[in-house]
Amino acid sequence: GRMDGSTPSARPRVSVPADRKIVRNGSLDLEVSSLDKALAGIRAETEKAGGYITNESQRRDEYGTRQGAITCRLPAGKLDAALGVFQALGRTESVNVQADDITEQYFNLEIRLRNQQQLEERLVKLLDKPGNKVVDLLEVEREVARVRGEIDELEGRRRFWDSQVSFSTLTVALREPRPIITGGGGGVWDTLKRAGTQAGENLVGTVAWLIAALGVV
Repeated sequence: GRMDGSTPSARPRVSVPADRKIVRNGSLDLEVSSLDKALAGIRAETEKAGGYITNESQRRDEYGTRQGAITCRLPAGKLDAALGVFQALGRTESVNVQADDITEQYFNLEIRLRNQQQLEERLVKLLDKPGNKVVDLLEVEREVARVRGEIDELEGRRRFWDSQVSFSTLTVALREPRPIITGGGGGVWDTLKRAGTQAGENLVGTVAWLIAALGVV
């Protein structure tokens, strides 16, 4: 066997070009001291890299902690550098980058597109042929419309893939540190204490009854 695990007789179904088409996307979870500063830093770095923001949101969880999410589209060649800058904005909780090779699918699409374009050219020539019957012309026109529809669909898919290859999507989830619950009052502790006042009174009554019962025993 060969070093790369292939065999002399093994041949790909399609002769795939050496210029690979790679789609790279990533996700990052960060804990940051200031949500506003981190979001501003991500926006600035994305713009500096020649990218753009597609989505941004903020909310508070059940503990009152501020959380946010931002989705960036970055030039594929700038993804790793931007990821490093973003990680420096806080403490990384998780990071993931995935690369998908779509070279063969892309190449197959280009072959289909070229075939349909050649078919369209032949059909258009038939329309210009002198002496055509009306019924034949209508049939050819219907076929031209069908072929053009498929060409539009293939070109749209190619544009989408070109965009996916050229620009990576990086989704960043951020949250500020959760507050520590203490007995000093205020904040989350005060909220929980107010919410549990009635339950606390019931508990005090129950304990008093138990003490009285134990005293009798």
